Amino acid sequence: MKLHRLLLLSGLLGFKNLLPAADGVRAGEFIVEPSTFNNAGFEWKIEGDDNRNATVAVSFREQGTSSWKEAQPMLRIGDEKVWRAREFLEYWTPRMFAGSIFQLEAGKTYECRFEMADPDGVAGEKSRQVTVTTRTYPKPYAGGRVLHVYPPNYEGPREE
Repeated sequence: MKLHRLLLLSGLLGFKNLLPAADGVRAGEFIVEPSTFNNAGFEWKIEGDDNRNATVAVSFREQGTSSWKEAQPMLRIGDEKVWRAREFLEYWTPRMFAGSIFQLEAGKTYECRFEMADPDGVAGEKSRQVTVTTRTYPKPYAGGRVLHVYPPNYEGPREE
């Protein structure tokens, strides 16, 4: 009986390519990358979208303002083979959207909105809104001391 089930399961797995394509997209995990001084990065994992026609529109605004600005759409990646013989590196990229919002101001908080669309349908949460704060530039230490360093045999004026 177990052999019969094993044969049936292996037969189903072998005929996976005969199944209809999953053209609709299913939204998965949404990842907010650590921001930089002027940029914010995002990833949105997906399943399906075999025909690769899903899109994600991106808009943002500084927190406390009312008008949204359009950013470039997220890039659809996935199922691309990465292969470099020299490093013995070979893998397939996961299905996801990846993107960044550029030219933000340091030390400010932004609301970012993402809208997934697919003519074949979107399953799961097709809209996300997150808040990100860009990094601030570090300030020099106010109580530090100044050291003057000179090479050996320096003959010029010195400050102490």
